[in-house]
Amino acid sequence: MSQPQLNKTILSINHVDFSYPNRNLFTDLSFSIAVGERIALIGPNGIGKSTLLNLIRNKIQPDHGRIIHHGEINYIPQIDYTDTINDPKSAGEKRLTLIENTIWLPGSLLLLDEPTVYLDENNIENLLYLLKNYNGALLVASHDLDFINRLCQKTIILQPNKVIYFPGNYSQYLEQHQINNQSVINFNEKIVALQQKSNNYNHFKSQKDSTGRFTSRSHDHVQKGLNSRVKRAERELRNLPGKRHVYQHHIQLPEFKNWYKKSTTFSIKIDELLSPRHETILNNTALTLCTGQSLGLIGSNGSGKTTLLKYLKNYFNHQHLLPQATYIGLNLNKQQSYETVADFFYRNNFR
Repeated sequence: MSQPQLNKTILSINHVDFSYPNRNLFTDLSFSIAVGERIALIGPNGIGKSTLLNLIRNKIQPDHGRIIHHGEINYIPQIDYTDTINDPKSAGEKRLTLIENTIWLPGSLLLLDEPTVYLDENNIENLLYLLKNYNGALLVASHDLDFINRLCQKTIILQPNKVIYFPGNYSQYLEQHQINNQSVINFNEKIVALQQKSNNYNHFKSQKDSTGRFTSRSHDHVQKGLNSRVKRAERELRNLPGKRHVYQHHIQLPEFKNWYKKSTTFSIKIDELLSPRHETILNNTALTLCTGQSLGLIGSNGSGKTTLLKYLKNYFNHQHLLPQATYIGLNLNKQQSYETVADFFYRNNFR
C-alpha cells in the first residue's frame, strides 16, 4: 500500500447537535480527523459513542450542523448476537474474521465499535498488529483502555453535556487529569489562606489604635486588595479543566445477608462434551462447585467456554435435587432468568 498523506482531513464534524426525544446527546460538536490518525473514543455506557459512529456513517442525521466526508468509510460494528446462533464458530472467532475481512477493504477511515469484545489475548495482539499497520485513519470506540493506549495517539472523551479533545492517549490524559486535580487542591488552599488573611484583617480593622481611633479608614485599600485576590483565585479555579473522572460512578450494591455461610457442594461428572463442530472439549471430567465460590473460566477463542456454560446450565436445570441455574450469555435479550445469584441463594435458604 502507498503511504498516506498526513494532515489531509478526511472527516469534518462542524457544530453538530443531536438529541433523542427525551435526551440531548451532542451540542455544537466539532472535530476533524486527518489521514493516518488513530483516535480513541471513550466514555461510559450510554453516553453516545455508537450514536456518534452512526452519525459519521450517515445512518442517522444530526439536528443541526454538518458532517463532511473526504473519502470512503468502513465500519466494524459490535457483534450481532443473532449471527452466533447455530454457527460453529465462537463469538471471538467470528469477530476476528469480520475485522480481518473489513480491514482490507478500500477506504480512508475505519470506524471500530468495541473491537476487542470476545477476543482472547492472542487475538487482541493480532488485531493490534493489523490496526497499527493500517494505512487509513482509525476512530476506535472502546472500554479496553490498555488496547487504546497502545494503539491511539489522540483521545475524544464523551461526558454528560461535554466533549473533551485530548492530544494524547488516555493514559496521558489521566496523567494530565491528576495534575489538574492537584492544581484544584492548590487553588483551594490558596483561597482558604487568602480568606483567612481577609478575616484577620477585618478583625484588625475593628480594633482601635493607641489614640483610640479606628484603623479601617486608613487601611481600606489593603482590604480591597485581599478581596480582589480571593475573587481572582476563585475565578481561576472555575476555569480549570473538569475535575470529575470520566468513569466515576456511584453504585449501591445490595447486602447479601451472609447467604453463602452454609456451604453446599455439587459434584458434576462429564463423560464427554462436544463443541458445535463435534470436537471433544472435555472427556471423563469431574467438576466440583461450591456455594459462595467464584470461579473464572478462561481459554482461547473457540476452546469451548460458552459450550461448557450452556451445558452446566442445562445440567443444573434438569436435576431436581440441584438449584436452578441462571445463564447470562452473549445475547442478553435471551436471558432466561432475571433473578440474581444472591436472590436465588437467599430464597432457597442457603444462608
